[in-house]
Amino acid sequence: MGVPNSVLAILLYAGLIASLAGGYHDGAVALAGLAVAASAYFGYVMVFRLGSLCATCVNIAALNILILLQLA
Repeated sequence: MGVPNSVLAILLYAGLIASLAGGYHDGAVALAGLAVAASAYFGYVMVFRLGSLCATCVNIAALNILILLQLA
């Protein structure tokens, strides 16, 4: 899409915080699910297409899962 992943992550996490602050729990769960899905896709690319592991990426994926579990 031509947009850096970091910009998309900032928008996602800002939306997550804003939805929680605004009392929109269902929106926060949806955004957390989107973050987990994106982490799964990036994990697939990292392992199967690039053939390597990134410690930061694995940690972010784990944090996204923990955020989703906390909200569910």
